[in-house]
Amino acid sequence: MKITLLSINSKYIHSSLALWYLTAACEGIGKVTPLEHSINEPSSKILQSVYESHPDFLCICCYIWNIDIALRLCREIKLLLPNLKIVLGGPEVSFRGEEILKDASEIDAVILGEGEVSLPAFLRGDLPNGVIYRDGDRIIKQGDYQCIEDLDSLPSPYTPQMMESLRGKLAYFESSRGCPFSCAYCLSSATKGVRTFSMERVKSDLLKLVSSDVQTIKFVDRTFNCDKNRAKEIVRFLLSIEQDTTFHFEVGADLFDDELLTLLKSAPVGKFQIEAGIQSTNEETLASVCRKTDTAKALDAISEIVSWGNIHVHADLICGLPHEGLESFERSFNDLFATRPHALQVGFLKLLHGSALRDNFGGKFSPFAPYQVLETDSLSADDLFFLQNFENSVELFYNSGRFTCTVNYLTTVFTSPFRLFAHLAEKVSTKPSFSPDNLFALLSALDKDGIDRKRLYASLAFDYLCSFKSRHLPEFLQEPRDAFHLIENGKIAAFSHIPVKVLLKTIAVKEFPFDMQSPALPAIPRTYIFSRKDRCKITGRFKFFVA
Repeated sequence: MKITLLSINSKYIHSSLALWYLTAACEGIGKVTPLEHSINEPSSKILQSVYESHPDFLCICCYIWNIDIALRLCREIKLLLPNLKIVLGGPEVSFRGEEILKDASEIDAVILGEGEVSLPAFLRGDLPNGVIYRDGDRIIKQGDYQCIEDLDSLPSPYTPQMMESLRGKLAYFESSRGCPFSCAYCLSSATKGVRTFSMERVKSDLLKLVSSDVQTIKFVDRTFNCDKNRAKEIVRFLLSIEQDTTFHFEVGADLFDDELLTLLKSAPVGKFQIEAGIQSTNEETLASVCRKTDTAKALDAISEIVSWGNIHVHADLICGLPHEGLESFERSFNDLFATRPHALQVGFLKLLHGSALRDNFGGKFSPFAPYQVLETDSLSADDLFFLQNFENSVELFYNSGRFTCTVNYLTTVFTSPFRLFAHLAEKVSTKPSFSPDNLFALLSALDKDGIDRKRLYASLAFDYLCSFKSRHLPEFLQEPRDAFHLIENGKIAAFSHIPVKVLLKTIAVKEFPFDMQSPALPAIPRTYIFSRKDRCKITGRFKFFVA
C-alpha cells in the first residue's frame, strides 16, 4: 500500500508538525510518503508532486489557509487517479465532515480530531471512532471528535527524515494539547481540558530538535504558562541548552508569577520570544466571548518584559468581537500600544467551524475561508474596511521595525497612537504596495499641525541608518553631519586601534541635533555610532550607541 501524506503550509518557511506525527503513526502500514508544499507554489506543482508519488491513499491536512487549494487538488487528482482514496483531516474539516462528503464526491473519508490513532486504523481497513466515510451512496459517521489522552503513546515525529525537511524552516513543538480556557472564537471552545506529554518526553524531543540546528522552535501550546510550575521547568531546561536557538511561546500574559518572570529576565538576548493575545481591553467584550483575563495585569507584564530588552514581544488584538465598536477598539489599541510590544498585530475575527461563536454570531461574515467578519452590531462594513487599512499602516510603520524613532516622535504630535496610524492609513490606502524608500518619503512629507520638520527629518534619518546598511540617505531625507573625523582625530578612543579602511566598512558616525533616544527629542546634540554589520536580535535594527 502506498500512502501519501500532504501538508500545504501558509509559507515556505513554515513546517507541518501534524504531517510528521501522522507519518510516524502510519509507519509499518505501507510505504508512507510525506509531502510539504506551500500555498504560494503553483497548484500544478503540488498536483504533479502528488501524482508522481502514485498513492493508493492521499491524506491531506486541512486548515483555513489551504482548504480551497486542497479541495481543488482532490478533484484534479481523482481525474488522473480514479482509484485513489482521499482522506481529509485537520481543524478545517473536523467539524463539518458530513458536509464535505456531501459536497465533494471525490473525497472518501474525513478524520475527526486528532488522527494519530484513527487514521492508521482506517488505512488498515478498520472502522475506528473519529471518522466519517463513504460506503456506496451512504455517508457513515463513526464516533465524534477524537482527543488522544496518553500523548506519550504517540511515536515521536522528530525523525531524521523530519529533521532533514526542517532546513531553513521554522520548527514547531508541542508539550501539551488543549487549553484550560474556552474562548468562544477559538477551537479551544470545542474541546475541554489540557493533556500533556511527560517532561521526559518533552526534554528528549527538544534535544532532538535543537540538535538539528534549527534557528527558531515555536511552541504551539495554546497557553504555554497555564501550568506555571511546568512552564518554569521547561524554561529552566531551555536555559541550560547553550546552543543558539530561539524559543517562541504563546502565553497568558496575566498568568506570569514573579519566579517565571525572573527566569525569563535572566535569559540571554534573543533566547525567548513571547506572543500574548490581549484581543480587547473592553471587559464586556471579553465576557461575551468567555475570555477570562486580568487585563491590567497582562498589560503590566507585557510592559515589564519589553523593558528588559532581551525578549521579543508580540501582542494581538482582534477586530470584530462582540460589543467592540470603533471607539472601544481605539481604546484597546491605545492601551496595548502603551506597553510598546515589538509587534502589535491587528487581526480580524474569523468565524471558524467548530467554534462556539460561529453558531451565535449576530453579524455577517464571509462564507469563504478564512470566514472573516464583514459586519457586526457594533462595526459597520465601512468601519471594518477602514480597520483593514489601519492594520496595513500598523504593519508598515510599526511592525516593520523601520520607524521606531519616527513613531516615538509622531505619537507626541497626534492625540493618540490610534489617531497617528489612522492618519497614516489614509496615506497608504491608495496604493497596493510601497517600497521602504517610498514609505520614508511619505513620512518626510507628512503634513500635520504641530510637526517640527527638523525633528521629523532627524527621526527619519536615524531610523534609516538603523534599518539599512547604506552609509548615506536618499535625497529626500536630510543627511546628518558626518562625524567620522572624530575617530580619525582620535577623539573616540575606542576605535583608535582599528584601521580606518576597516572602520569605514563597519560603522557610520553621525551628528544629530537631538537626543534620538527620547520621544520628545530634546535639543541636546548627540553623536551616534551605527554598526553596519551587527543587528539587534530583538528588533532587527542595526546596533548603535552614543559616541
